[in-house]
Parts: sequence; C-alpha cells; structure tokens
Amino acid sequence: MIITTFNSRGLGGVSKRNKIKELVRSNRVEFLAIQETKMEEISANLCYNLWGGEDCDWAFLPSEGNSGGILSIWSKTNNETNLVFVGEGYVGVCLDWGVLKHRCYIVNVYSKCDLPAKKRLWERLVELRKTLGEGVWCILGDFNTVCSSDERGANNRGSSSQRDEIFLFNNFVRDVDLEDLNVLGRRFTWYHPNGRAMSRIDRVLVSEEWGSLWGDSSLWVLPRDVSDHCPLILKEVGWDWGPKPFRFNNYWLENGDFKRVVEEAWSGTHRQRQMSFVLKEKFKSLKFIIKEWHNGVYGDPEDRVSKAVRDILELDVRGEEVGLCEEEVEMRKTLFRELWRLLKAKDSNMAQRARSKWLKEGDTNSKYFHKCVKSRCSRNSIKALREGVDWV
Repeated sequence: MIITTFNSRGLGGVSKRNKIKELVRSNRVEFLAIQETKMEEISANLCYNLWGGEDCDWAFLPSEGNSGGILSIWSKTNNETNLVFVGEGYVGVCLDWGVLKHRCYIVNVYSKCDLPAKKRLWERLVELRKTLGEGVWCILGDFNTVCSSDERGANNRGSSSQRDEIFLFNNFVRDVDLEDLNVLGRRFTWYHPNGRAMSRIDRVLVSEEWGSLWGDSSLWVLPRDVSDHCPLILKEVGWDWGPKPFRFNNYWLENGDFKRVVEEAWSGTHRQRQMSFVLKEKFKSLKFIIKEWHNGVYGDPEDRVSKAVRDILELDVRGEEVGLCEEEVEMRKTLFRELWRLLKAKDSNMAQRARSKWLKEGDTNSKYFHKCVKSRCSRNSIKALREGVDWV
C-alpha cells in the first residue's frame, strides 16, 4: 500500500489542489491523508478532483472556522469500507484491503498545539487501538510534537516543558504499540518561514503486521513548496539483493541425524588438487547437502506445523467416536513428537535471529522475538544512498 500524508495548510487555492493531484498521480497513491483543510464542508467534486477520478471514498473532520480540518481519501478498487470513526483531532477508517481483504485501520491525525488537547488525543488513540480488534494499524499525520530534541533545528532545542512533552509522547508511542518509522530524504518535515525554526512533527506509526503484509517499507520526505510542511510518502522498498547467504541454524544440532549427514557429506567429497581448492569444494558441497536435508526434514515449518495439527485433530475426533487402535495411538505419539520438534526449531530460529542471548534457552516470547528481528533488520538495511544533494 502506498500512503501519503500532507499538511496542506488549506485547500482553497488552485495551486495546492493541483499539487496534491499531481502527488497522487505521480506516486500512484492508494491512501491520502490531508491535515488542516481549513474547510467546514468537503464536497464530492473536491475529492474527485484531488484523487484524479471517481474511484475513491473519503471521510473528513470539519474545520473549526479557519483552523484545523482533516480529510482522508482512499481507493475503492478491491477495497471495502467497514467503519469510519471520527473524533477530536483524528479521522479513522477500517478497511478490508485488496483481493485478500486484509483488515486495516488507518487513522489520520492533526493534533492541536496545547498539551491538554494532545494528551486527550493520545489517550483516545491508545483506547481505539485496544478496543477495535485485530488488524494492521497505521496512525499518521501532523502530531505537532517530536520524539527527541534532535528532531528540532539547532536553534530550537526546546524548553523544560517541551522536554516533558517529549517524554509523554514517547510513552504514547510505547502504549499504542506501534513503530515510529524513520524518514529518508530530509531530517525535518516542517519549516518556519524565517528559515531558522524547523522540526519533524509529521510522522507515520505502523504496527508490526504492516511489514509482514506489505514488506519492508520506507518513509520519504518529499520537497516542500506550497506549504510549510513537507509531504510524506510511505511505500515498499522493493529491492532485490540477490540470493540469500547460507546461515547455520542452531536447532540442527538437536537433530540426531545432522552429525551423520555432515560426516557423510564431508568424507564423500574427493578432489585431487590444492588443499585450499579442496576445502572450498568441500564447503560448497556441504552447503547444498545440508540445504537439501533441511528441506526434507523441516521444509516450510508453518505448513508442517499446520499439517501435524490437522492430523492430530483427525485422530482425536476418531478417538472420541470409535476409539484408536494400537497403530493409531503410536501414530498420534509420533505426530506429537514431530509437532514439538518443529515448534522448538521455529522458536530456536527466532531466538537466534533476534540474538537475544540474555534470555534462557527455551524461553518463548514470539512477539518479542519478532520485534527484535524487525528492529535489527530496520537498523541494518540500506534503503537509499545520498550522492551530494541527490538520493539514489
């Protein structure tokens, strides 16, 4: 999904409408979040004009006079709108997205400047996150606050009250259980007309499931022109880094056949050449043999676990109806051994990838491990390179 958020500082001017229309067209935007529309009414013609066609739905929060106003527009193609929820400082929608109808919650935010209003908004967003149910979450827009003093320009590091606000906002990000995505392209998203004050107050927060559904995404800060805010666009990276390198899985050591497979593969490779070449060829051959053995023994862990659970269920139902013979009892025991072997291998693999060495071996916390893995991948990934003033 390609999402854009933009504080336009009004939609009355033709230049701003054309800017948004071009932004949607050139980036193939599927969800558009606009803050500070400064409009009490939003017409269908305005939405069609901004979107570049009638294939869209929308929801909005009216402005209070000439202040505020939120507008969300999204594609209707293969998407169904289940729920629209609007409150002070936010417009949220619940969508069944795409052909597979993934449940998504996208909340467009415009926060007022005073701290009490911000706290009310944060508390309401945490409540919505907890009560609306399972799904992929994205909260984005103009939060009118920063996560650290580094997100303000050098000439405005903030007072003690602003530091208290930063502390409270970070608590909100933790409580809402979403990831605050790093930006690419520019450090700041808002610039004062005097050119001295600047900060990163526009942001996108996504749930852990977002990356699983749409892959590794990057958040770009686009050039600023018709507003004092920069548009932000969230889109999939889509890099192809070639074949994955061979990695050793610790859970192989727990399999009794692994040592035999390695010994046979090592002794079965014969080359009459220099020792360095022979060693290279042995490792190369061993890699392919281990991969074939892994695919035969473990394969796709998710599919094998699901199959084992289904087979056990069939035997349980048969046992409830007519009872199990000795052969079926042994088969059920074998299935349980296989199931536990697969589950332990899966947990061990996640723990190894997360590098959580301070946890005792065997501890299970899948959500924690997934967060560690995702955080590490995000830190280590190279999503773009800057050459002079250009990004490639």
